[in-house]
Amino acid sequence: MVRATPESLNKFVSFCQQHITGQEKKEAQTFLDRFFRAFGHEGAL
Repeated sequence: MVRATPESLNKFVSFCQQHITGQEKKEAQTFLDRFFRAFGHEGAL
């Protein structure tokens, strides 16, 4: 089973704080890609 690590979650949160501004249509793919990667999956892109 793939699991998130504290480091991967911290990196995800940091990325979101720096790059995600709330423009859902523009940022949805990037957000989901980083979200899946934080939990150890390949990502959406």
